[in-house]
Amino acid sequence: MSKRSKALRYYRSYRPQSPLKKAGLSVLRIIVIVFILSQIIHAFFVQVYIRESSGGQTEHLLASPLLYGPEISLIDYRFPSVHVPERGDLVAAEFNMPEEAPWYETVLNSLSRFFTFNRIALFDDKEPSYGSRYQIFRVVGIPGDTVRLENYQVKIKSSERGFFLDESIVIPRDYSIELPEQNDSVATNIPFSGNHPEMVLTGEEYLLVPDDRSKLAPSSRWKATGMSRIRAKVLVSFWPQFTVF
Repeated sequence: MSKRSKALRYYRSYRPQSPLKKAGLSVLRIIVIVFILSQIIHAFFVQVYIRESSGGQTEHLLASPLLYGPEISLIDYRFPSVHVPERGDLVAAEFNMPEEAPWYETVLNSLSRFFTFNRIALFDDKEPSYGSRYQIFRVVGIPGDTVRLENYQVKIKSSERGFFLDESIVIPRDYSIELPEQNDSVATNIPFSGNHPEMVLTGEEYLLVPDDRSKLAPSSRWKATGMSRIRAKVLVSFWPQFTVF
């Protein structure tokens, strides 16, 4: 190789980048860092959920998955929980399971949502046809409890006592429930009567019910929920008003 060829190769190898290219690479690095940080924060610390009342009011909530075990969906791994749900906690639970998506769809959907402020997903999210995947529930029964539903209100018999008490007595936390209009002509043994028979919670089973009790009427909602479905603890409501739970 001639001296001139070596000199040209050296010049091309160490030619300084243009200011525009430098700026573009800097912006790209910032975007990648912000995206990674946002995914870490969402997976481990803070998540946003929406709860709608029967009156149509929408409430925006902040929840943290840190106590119940953060999940890295890309590799389908969930960390062990450091705390168990307690009576009265407001939680986000996985009520409707979606179809399993390939890892590359999960990554590309996360990217597209990030850059479009959660408006566009490149692939079909494979969300369940009925309701959203994550819903907001109140923890009313814990493992060892026997529970039943009377006129849309939960009666609890804990493992320490042998008789039923109203949820408002057993749960040392104030919360408001929405009761639907009751029709005296409705038989108590049908799904939409607001009454359900006794159920014993065993192992890691919890009774999760919505504060809007009209959504508790169908029999499909009266069932135990495993700890693996409970994803995050709701901390505050930030819209339309600020409330700490």
